[in-house]
Amino acid sequence: MLKDRGFDPSMVAFFYSLSIAWSVVGRFTTAALGDTIEPRYFLPSELFAFWWRDSVLVRLAHGYVGSLSVRLLGGFGFGISLYLVPTIVGN
Repeated sequence: MLKDRGFDPSMVAFFYSLSIAWSVVGRFTTAALGDTIEPRYFLPSELFAFWWRDSVLVRLAHGYVGSLSVRLLGGFGFGISLYLVPTIVGN
């Protein structure tokens, strides 16, 4: 998708690596806060991150900043979901 919009393959790899890095940030942030706050209260933030990414930013992601923000927010939301799903099921 990004190569179709005219980005170099190295820039596409950079965007995906940022998405993975922000996934790790989302996991660690939610895990640290999940010890003091009930994890079910993080579910709206995860859903908001995915909704914002899918409905708003994907339509605006024509340039560098838009594509970067889609990858960062999507990675962060995915990291939150990787923490929340097993925790909420376990609770």
